[in-house]
Amino acid sequence: MSRKTAVKGWQHRPTVSVEEAADILEIGRGTAFKAAKEGDLKVLKFGRRMRVPTAELRRMLGITEQSAA
Repeated sequence: MSRKTAVKGWQHRPTVSVEEAADILEIGRGTAFKAAKEGDLKVLKFGRRMRVPTAELRRMLGITEQSAA
């Protein structure tokens, strides 16, 4: 499965992994984890696991609910 295929339909999911967020934002995995650590990429933490709310990604990308439909 390609990286692009892995994140297909991401807008309809409540969260994605940091790796998937990196693919969506077209940045490197390390850059995404650094952004999460520094607070530039908002994440939900569950123990050591981090998830990125898709609402946050839509906000960062300027995607409105109308344009997401």
